[in-house]
Amino acid sequence: MASIDTHLVRREIKAIAASSKAVKKLLYDALERLEENPSQFPELDDCPEGFATQYPNATLRKVRIERDPHSYRLIVVHWILKDDDPPDEHVDIIYAFPRKRGYPIDWNWVAEFMDEATE
Repeated sequence: MASIDTHLVRREIKAIAASSKAVKKLLYDALERLEENPSQFPELDDCPEGFATQYPNATLRKVRIERDPHSYRLIVVHWILKDDDPPDEHVDIIYAFPRKRGYPIDWNWVAEFMDEATE
């Protein structure tokens, strides 16, 4: 089980949940699945070169929430905190937005966030 922190996107998550009852259910189901096993969500493509090696205990993942005509994405940092069996895991949800082609990610901000989190 992973702990989940939504403080960076609380307002956006409320807006997604308010879009429809079906989307709200999908959102809460996705958050529950994220808590149970963050590794089941795909890794985010197109991370900057060297990003994975700079943060070896973190993986950026994307969560899809789709119910026609709605399509949302959550971008999360999945942290493996210890090498125990099972490891301690934590998830920070850092972006929550309506899906768009080529959605922009502020990689400088993400790196600053991750640097602060690892201090």
